[in-house]
Amino acid sequence: LVMFPKVTEHSVLKKPTTILLKKSLIFIGIISIAVICFYFLFSSFVINTLFGEEYLGIKNLLVLFGVAMALFSLSYNLSFYNLALHKSSFIYALFVINIAELFFIWILHDSLFEVLTIVAVLMLILFVFLISYTIKTIKWSSYQ
Repeated sequence: LVMFPKVTEHSVLKKPTTILLKKSLIFIGIISIAVICFYFLFSSFVINTLFGEEYLGIKNLLVLFGVAMALFSLSYNLSFYNLALHKSSFIYALFVINIAELFFIWILHDSLFEVLTIVAVLMLILFVFLISYTIKTIKWSSYQ
């Protein structure tokens, strides 16, 4: 959220904004990778500490959850970057992804693994879309 006002300020002052985006994506990526590695190496510890021994059966889902949340965080960051630049047509894609998420979870919900897989795959699709949208927006803006 700190990036939003900085990007807006840089945009108004006609300063480059992509360096702020790159730094924030790298920062989020490093933290996400560290958390995912921690989940992988110490999943029993994390589950036991946060939820108790009776939930240790979900430890095999913790890394997938971490991946899904990392992709969500990166997508969230890209969304705010575009909003700070007053680019909002990507919101239709967010709506489509949300509807797809509801639909697929409604259809495929036999296990938490299925639900987390749906969330992770859709977050990956959203992240790839937002990266391409942002790159296209940046290239288009530089020609004005």
